[in-house]
Amino acid sequence: MNRYAPWFLAPFLVLFGVMASLVSSHSWAQDSTTHNSSLDLSPLRDLAKSGDAEAQNLLGLAYDLGRGVAEDKAEAFKWYSLAAEQGLAKAQYNLGLCHDEGLGTKVNKALAVKWYRLAAAQGHPEAQLNLGVSYSQGHGVSKDQAEAIKWFQKSAEGGVPLAQYYLGLAYESGDGAPKDRAQALKWYSLAAANNHPKAMYNLGLLYSQGEERDLAAAFKWIHKAALAGHLNAIFNVAQAYEDGLGVPKNQGEALKWRKKAADLGHLEALLSLAQAYDEGQGLKVNKAQAFKLYSQAAEQGSSKAMFCLGVAYSLGQGTEKNQAEALKWFSLAAEKGHLGAQYNLGLAYDEGIGVKADKALAIKWYRQAADQGLVAAQYNLALHYDQGDGVPVDKGMAFRWYRLAAEKGYAPAQYNLSVSYLKGEGTGVDQNLSLKWLRLAAENGHAEAKNALKKLNQ
Repeated sequence: MNRYAPWFLAPFLVLFGVMASLVSSHSWAQDSTTHNSSLDLSPLRDLAKSGDAEAQNLLGLAYDLGRGVAEDKAEAFKWYSLAAEQGLAKAQYNLGLCHDEGLGTKVNKALAVKWYRLAAAQGHPEAQLNLGVSYSQGHGVSKDQAEAIKWFQKSAEGGVPLAQYYLGLAYESGDGAPKDRAQALKWYSLAAANNHPKAMYNLGLLYSQGEERDLAAAFKWIHKAALAGHLNAIFNVAQAYEDGLGVPKNQGEALKWRKKAADLGHLEALLSLAQAYDEGQGLKVNKAQAFKLYSQAAEQGSSKAMFCLGVAYSLGQGTEKNQAEALKWFSLAAEKGHLGAQYNLGLAYDEGIGVKADKALAIKWYRQAADQGLVAAQYNLALHYDQGDGVPVDKGMAFRWYRLAAEKGYAPAQYNLSVSYLKGEGTGVDQNLSLKWLRLAAENGHAEAKNALKKLNQ
């Protein structure tokens, strides 16, 4: 089965400035107060009004989460503020979240940093993480990857899986920390042991690379990530079973995991499964199913899928034949740079297939495909210049495109290049080069070239 991406995809190493996300859960679970909505909060309110910081924070949480009272973010903010001003780390963290996310107050990243920093200084691990995120993104503070790593380290040592994952990324990518495979493995492993799916996946990827790679360990962790719902991991498990990487080959398991990834919308899984149904690669040909999968992939912006939909509509495979729809999908794929679509669009305008013939548009799309090296487009473009079809006759341009296509072994271009040298069209007369290209065209099965050589040899 053809694949559109290698197994063990390259790690998704994103700069902290765009990859980090805040820990936004409040501290209710750390406290013993029940979550029952019928809870009598009178004693807690009295204690909070008396100035007890813990009670103030808990009352803030009650209003924040709607526990025992109607949810009221502004009231929550008020009580968090009172507790935070007394130095309670949990309240400082919660107040930081309020400023960060605009809960009960306007968003103010600088104030969020202030309160995260106060809580972090007291060893609050989630505040340490969010302070690191603030530094990594430059929110409320100047961007500083080294400072971000410092706080991620503290948070990771406090057992926060997301911080451990970020440290693994930093040591693997060298962003804010020196590249260090051993440290990356260490922190990914800790986060993975805490059931962090991205860490499991990246741990598997890291085991799959380098001289010290361990494919069995790689499969173990990628499989765990897949079981935890990590989409790329699900697709890679399919690839592993198909290729026997870290696990015995098992086409049934490969198909099961590939279908699961496709059902969840994984683009490469959709494309590879569509191609399998389209071409009968390990599956019974099912053009309708292929069409359905290509449609789903096209919705994600895949130019290949758009091209395949164009082919399906053009040939009536898996759907009713519809040249207008074919043209629509070829156009969408061509605009995204798909070679085949650009060529087919050129051909449609050239021959008036599903659209009124327009030689100028035909040449436009042939040229785009030709510039990307598509031989058939180079040859057709050469013919237009040679014959003055839609453009003024230009033997020099014709010669140029014939030669490019001929050098790639395209027999019709080799024959026409031979004629160009023979007649001196677009180039000087050169009988030796003419004979060279004539022979190459004949060797590649060109009938007119064969006949011409036969006459020369008589």
